[in-house]
Amino acid sequence: MNIEQEGNRIAERIKFLTCCRLFEKLKVSASAKSRRQVLSHFLQLWEDQYVALGSADTRPASGRASFYPCLRLLVPEVDKTRPAYGLRETALSRLYMKAFGIAPNGPVAQSLSHPVYSGKGKDFADLLFEAIRDRCREDNILSLKVSYVFNIGLHTHFCNTTSETWIFGWPSLCLTGQ
Repeated sequence: MNIEQEGNRIAERIKFLTCCRLFEKLKVSASAKSRRQVLSHFLQLWEDQYVALGSADTRPASGRASFYPCLRLLVPEVDKTRPAYGLRETALSRLYMKAFGIAPNGPVAQSLSHPVYSGKGKDFADLLFEAIRDRCREDNILSLKVSYVFNIGLHTHFCNTTSETWIFGWPSLCLTGQ
């Protein structure tokens, strides 16, 4: 069984928003036991979706092997097939402000440009989430596979050029999922 190929099959049907909701549940879970239960339940649902696709592979754990695309998002630091983007928080802030049309002197831009990390578990991703969550549709149809392809394109672009123009296609993906 080709794990990446099987993972891509199901990743075309699973919404990126579904994984985001999983990550939010894991983040707010108080104990390791509750996180384990949330993840176990999600894995079971994932496996059920995989079986519903009508896979030729009937081995007991074949559905769990297809979890690879979600696993890449869950623990990105161990995804050796996709190197880092080579962008620091300052450059990312500037790109997101341009891409989402955030006023450069407004309070949201200030919070991104001059981040203050207060509270348990606050990092740049948390600040960015707060800044852009109202700028994306809740019923987003972006698939897990499309989000992964975008991440690969982002890495490839920034490793090969200094231009910031490629990223500006992302807001339309965020809004339409296409």
